[in-house]
Amino acid sequence: MNPVIPFNTDALNFTREEIVLAIKSVKSKMSAGPDDIPLKLEKYYGGSRPEVYQNIFNEAANGKFPDEWRVARVVAIHKKGSKRDVSNYRPVSNLCSVSKVYERCVLNRLNKMINPLLGPSQHGFCPGHSTTTLMEVKDTILDILDSGNTAVMYSLDLSAAFDMLRKDTFVERMKDHIPDNLLNVIADFLSDRKFFVNVGSSNSEVFRLERGCPQGSVLGPILFNLYVGRVYQRLPQSVRFVAHADDSYVICPGSTTEEAKVLAEATMITHVNVLRGLGMNEEKTEVIVMSRQKEPTILTLQCAGRRIASKPSLKALGVVIDHRLRWSVHIKQLLSRVRGLICGLKMVRRKFTEAQTKILVTSQLLSILYYACPAWLTPHLLTREFRKLESIHFR
Repeated sequence: MNPVIPFNTDALNFTREEIVLAIKSVKSKMSAGPDDIPLKLEKYYGGSRPEVYQNIFNEAANGKFPDEWRVARVVAIHKKGSKRDVSNYRPVSNLCSVSKVYERCVLNRLNKMINPLLGPSQHGFCPGHSTTTLMEVKDTILDILDSGNTAVMYSLDLSAAFDMLRKDTFVERMKDHIPDNLLNVIADFLSDRKFFVNVGSSNSEVFRLERGCPQGSVLGPILFNLYVGRVYQRLPQSVRFVAHADDSYVICPGSTTEEAKVLAEATMITHVNVLRGLGMNEEKTEVIVMSRQKEPTILTLQCAGRRIASKPSLKALGVVIDHRLRWSVHIKQLLSRVRGLICGLKMVRRKFTEAQTKILVTSQLLSILYYACPAWLTPHLLTREFRKLESIHFR
């Protein structure tokens, strides 16, 4: 039974201690928004004058949110491929640094009540849960396979998920769960947002955002989680739903493949309809049949007028899961990537000291080699796969 949250329509006021905590917890970054003030500067000097922030934040929380804080500067960062192709750039949104400290204050208040609202299935940006998503997926599948059953798992990847949040729908969904004064602050934060695009020394005109969480904001991920956080309640109790922000994985068990398929198909239809009711659209849906059979089972599910064929493997949060949880495909791709990085490291090795090289190897090689290893580096890993990892590690 969820705890009752006392509602409060009084003015929302932040204490000096809350301001100090917020300043300490923001990241020391040199990037800046339209105010051209790096967050690192706010963190360095803000701790000595928290009372100044306190006065500004309390006014902002009670109807005087500055218009300057509503504007984002969007910078395009090249990801890969041709620099002439716009789709090869990732838009990064920079907000005013003071507004991020303010958001942290609001988030700290919100964090005290979000766990009952999100439920046990949402892991993304949740303290104590963000690194356990793959562990839950793996353990659920193993339990099903160990009992002699089959599972059909599908993943949904939402397109432009954070951009689809509707302020009015959010307020309606949260009005019985978040105190009025805090909900009013969040609604004001989501209102009348704007952005402009910066390329070199040139800026575009200012555009208005009709909906969505402000990209690059501190509050955005949590607000999105709250917006879609109760989706699992609409799904059958027999399925296992695990989500990491806008990535969701649903595991549907069955005593036979056909039974698991029927359950997965019905669950997916319900899932997609609920998301579309919130204004969300699924960009990519992948399906895999998990079983103890040596060869992968290929079947087709129908959902929203589409036919979706299962695959022998799929990628979940950067880890390749095959139909028997053997991890061979994942390790093969992992080793190929790391070998390429080792070749690059050899080319620049002489430019670094030994201490710098250790930092480089740890951050750029070992962090990739052992990413999410609690999920896949199990005692049951085949000896030949373990030796491949051991070899590349010592190289």
